[in-house]
Amino acid sequence: MLKYDVLTAAVALMRPACKRWGFTSRGRLTFLRGAREGGAVGIILIQKDSASDAAAVKVAVNYGVYSRRLGAALDDEPKVATDIWSAHWRARVRRDGQEAWFVFAADGEPALIASVLTSAIDELMPDLVAHMTDEDLRDAWLAGHAGGLGEWQRLLFLAVMLQLIGPLELLPPVLAELDSAISGQPHEANVRYRLARAMAHT
Repeated sequence: MLKYDVLTAAVALMRPACKRWGFTSRGRLTFLRGAREGGAVGIILIQKDSASDAAAVKVAVNYGVYSRRLGAALDDEPKVATDIWSAHWRARVRRDGQEAWFVFAADGEPALIASVLTSAIDELMPDLVAHMTDEDLRDAWLAGHAGGLGEWQRLLFLAVMLQLIGPLELLPPVLAELDSAISGQPHEANVRYRLARAMAHT
């Protein structure tokens, strides 16, 4: 079985397990929760590495959360709500403290691959669910956890989220920290523009 087929077949077998967590499949390699509702969108992406070849398929399990409220304030296109790389918080399954890449034989059994990847999803799910509300995201950013983001992104998202849901008394020091983080950087003008527009919308 070709690597494309074995991975697609394995992910298809994962659908019942993901459904137990409230996730439904979107396309070949993505599972979503909350995509048709308001609030946050939970995203799981089975990512195939470009180094995969005729002998082996190499994959990682990425997961994240996209806040519709924050995205609206930042004028995001609606379609990015289901894109893991646009998520406001994201992570990857880890092994021994390192981001994990799972390697399977390209002619392997889809059921075995599905079992390994489903176990990884069961493992990540408590972490994902713990970040599925705007309050969860705000608290993670307040604690300094960037969730796969750059530091200026964490501070930008945190500033806008504090403006949206409070507490407002925490906003001034975050704005000061953001100002320091972007001052003199190539992206400074863009970040200031996005911040000003977001604050004007709230």
